[in-house]
Amino acid sequence: QEGEAIYYDSDGNEIGKENYKEGKREGKSEWKDKSGNKLFTSNYKSGQLNGERLQYHPNGKIKMREILQEGKITGKPDEYNKLGIKISALKNILGKLGI
Repeated sequence: QEGEAIYYDSDGNEIGKENYKEGKREGKSEWKDKSGNKLFTSNYKSGQLNGERLQYHPNGKIKMREILQEGKITGKPDEYNKLGIKISALKNILGKLGI
């Protein structure tokens, strides 16, 4: 497989888009729900997850951010609430306030 692949649901709505090079995923991959809201975006290099992978809340704000190298997660993923605030930062602030 070579080039862009577009995926559709049973109603004909575009739900995914990926690129292929020499039969392997290459570059950006995007997936949406039936309403067109982003679910996640990923990056591939030679068929392996590589770089930033984002998962989204239904409102479009980032839910989780991971960095991958050669298909493996490097470090701890960053999680965000529905307002887009990093959860670890929010916990830190609340802890300082004694909440």
